[in-house]
Amino acid sequence: MLFAVRELGDAAPRPAVHEAVRSLFGREFSAEDVAARKGRGGGEPAWRNNLDSLYDRLKKERIFLPSRRGEPWRLSAAGVAEASALPAVDLGPLGSDGQFKPKNSGAYTSNIAAAVQLKMREHEALLADYGYAVAAMGWQPITTVHPRDLEVSRAGATWLAEVKMVYGGRTTSAVRDALAQLLAYRYFFYQAADQPGLLAVFSEDPGGDNLGLLRSIGISSVWRNGQGWSGCPMAVAAGLVPPSAAVSGP
Repeated sequence: MLFAVRELGDAAPRPAVHEAVRSLFGREFSAEDVAARKGRGGGEPAWRNNLDSLYDRLKKERIFLPSRRGEPWRLSAAGVAEASALPAVDLGPLGSDGQFKPKNSGAYTSNIAAAVQLKMREHEALLADYGYAVAAMGWQPITTVHPRDLEVSRAGATWLAEVKMVYGGRTTSAVRDALAQLLAYRYFFYQAADQPGLLAVFSEDPGGDNLGLLRSIGISSVWRNGQGWSGCPMAVAAGLVPPSAAVSGP
């Protein structure tokens, strides 16, 4: 469900979320899922009722913001951070009634799965490349900090890094995702007296305005530059920009 709401723009009406979930995962529903919910009138399938129950639970856990009947389901800052850890794909257009309407749900679902797998591989490759590169500079990269991408430590300094692929020139979207995740993860996973530095790692140059935005709130940036790496002045000063030759692992 987080995946669907995230791709619908972090907020969507209940029917749109239901339809997106059905389109994406309907092939995996069991006979019990699609049967009418026992003890409930109206013939609503069990999976829809279960989804509503999950939404109520996630509101209590503050993954979703509070809402009243008929209002959109909106991710909280923590929900955005959690959902942003999932690879992004385009869910296609919504109809005027807020319903998700792919032209061919069977082929579309298959395409979604393939796109997710491809983007996961690209993301993991960039993460590994940067991790190997900074390890060669004496940093200790740690990837066992899920849902965070990476921590790097050296000489008592710790940086929290989020890795973002830029697809189709959508640098602003990648920057916003990195910003939201870094701020949320720092808030939820670190004590006030033990705050890490924040680093966003991109697959390409995110652009001057976006770099300025990140710099204005203390987030450093590194990005792949051809066969090498580049970074903002803060990242250079902190020793977080690998030399040009340090691109990939062994």
